[in-house]
Amino acid sequence: LLRAEEDYRWIAELDRPRTSWERLKYIPLGHSSFLSLGAEFRELYEYYSARNWGAEPTDSNGYFLHRFMFHVDAHWSERGRVFVQLKSGLLTGKDIGLSPPDRDDLDFHQLFM
Repeated sequence: LLRAEEDYRWIAELDRPRTSWERLKYIPLGHSSFLSLGAEFRELYEYYSARNWGAEPTDSNGYFLHRFMFHVDAHWSERGRVFVQLKSGLLTGKDIGLSPPDRDDLDFHQLFM
C-alpha cells in the first residue's frame, strides 16, 4: 500500500483501549473528522570497489543514504481530505563526488486535497 491509501477508520470502532500506535494513526477531531500521523525511515549502505570502471581511486569506505518521510492525513468528512507527505534524503560518509541527488534536505513528496 501507498501511505495515501491507508485507512485507519477501523480504529474508531475498537472496544478496548488504544495502543500508542493506534492513537497516532487515528486522532478523532469531531463527528466524522480525524487525523492520521506517520513516519518512515530507510537507510542504505553503498560501497563501490571499481568506480567509473576503475578509472578513479578505490574508496576503502562506503557511505550511507538516509531517507526520512513524514505524513499527515486529515479527513474532515467522508469526501474532504488533505494529505501531506514530506521527504528528506541525506547522505553521510561520502567525501568526494557529491552530486545534487545526494542531498535533499526537505521537500514535498505528495500533497493533495
